[in-house]
Amino acid sequence: MSLIKNLSQVKTLGKMKSKKDPIYIFLHIQKSAGTTFGFHVRHNLRKEEYIPGYGNRFFYNIKTKKRDFCDGKNKFLNYINSLNQEQKDKIKIVFGHQVFFGIHKLFNRPAIYFTFLRDPTKRMVSMYNFRRGKLLKLSGRSLYKTRLDKFRLERLKNTFLANNKMPSLYEWCNHVFRTDNSGLTPGMSEFLKMRGFVDGEISKNSLRKALDKFDYVGITENFDEDSLYIYHELGINKFFPNQLASKKYYALRNYKKTKEKLSTLLKKDLFLYKCAILANRKFKKKNKNYGKIIEDMKEVKQKFNNSAYGKSSNFFFTYLSKLEKKNRFTLDLSDIAKEKLFRDFVPVL
Repeated sequence: MSLIKNLSQVKTLGKMKSKKDPIYIFLHIQKSAGTTFGFHVRHNLRKEEYIPGYGNRFFYNIKTKKRDFCDGKNKFLNYINSLNQEQKDKIKIVFGHQVFFGIHKLFNRPAIYFTFLRDPTKRMVSMYNFRRGKLLKLSGRSLYKTRLDKFRLERLKNTFLANNKMPSLYEWCNHVFRTDNSGLTPGMSEFLKMRGFVDGEISKNSLRKALDKFDYVGITENFDEDSLYIYHELGINKFFPNQLASKKYYALRNYKKTKEKLSTLLKKDLFLYKCAILANRKFKKKNKNYGKIIEDMKEVKQKFNNSAYGKSSNFFFTYLSKLEKKNRFTLDLSDIAKEKLFRDFVPVL
């Protein structure tokens, strides 16, 4: 049974003819496995079947059939509005950081919103490691810096460094929660509010209602299984290793101690995460076919991993990951660069 049939109510504002296939809308919350999910979408669906919504990144323009650049929310919205109805009807999913509640009104179809939430403590440690690594890599690009590199480097300097010095995890957390107004707000609760899922002030009640706007809430710690359900709905049958694993400048050796130190700053996110776990469990309990779908998808995944294509792709990403961890790359590979290398290395079967 598909997700659209399992849900008691689909997010539709206004009356729509529900015979059309639903549009899937994925809010990518930073450092919650969204990059891995997006990679699967791009390598399973045709270019005209998805729209990535990320600021300051290149994307494939369905209308012009050329590479284009998205510099923020306005460009993202203008792009969607520029598509004709036939082009919009081919879209299966819209995903990214720029996704906001209400975007489904741009499509004359039922909508399914979903996201993944992560343990707040682990997520903050991961974000710290990611941004610190990004800053160091961009700073080390002495021979070749694009305008986008320079923009990202300056933004990271302004939002990551504390008094122009490399901060510890705790210094960064205290600094960034109080001063970051760059749109890189690290808190999951604040991010939901920025994207229109939280109405009014952030409170326990408004966070509960925010989660109610999602048809499915996955848990990052259970991503390998929770993602299979969405992959099933989208018809994804090729699988790849997790993407964007960060070098551990801060190793989370004592989770309990770190959580206690950050508990005050992460109070809202900790509550949100607990609610997300309950919502996830409730969904699985309510949908009787969930277990069977997961088991079937595990078999599909196993068959793919045992295929020549699956073995080649896994080898490629394992090797790439080892090189990155050893800092063998002087240039930080972008998503587009990795995908080009991947397509050159592993032919499409």
